Amino acid sequence: MSAEQVWRSVIFKAEGDQQAAVRRAEGFSQALQRICAFAWYFDGNTMALQ
Repeated sequence: MSAEQVWRSVIFKAEGDQQAAVRRAEGFSQALQRICAFAWYFDGNTMALQ
């Protein structure tokens, strides 16, 4: 494997890792949005019961 091929594979791996990190962050964001929506719903029901 030439030095250029090694360099390209390093770059491609770094780009893939970056894309994976972005997708993980998007997943966490969606999960937090769902938790927040449930919390608002749950809090509203709790306040209505009082």
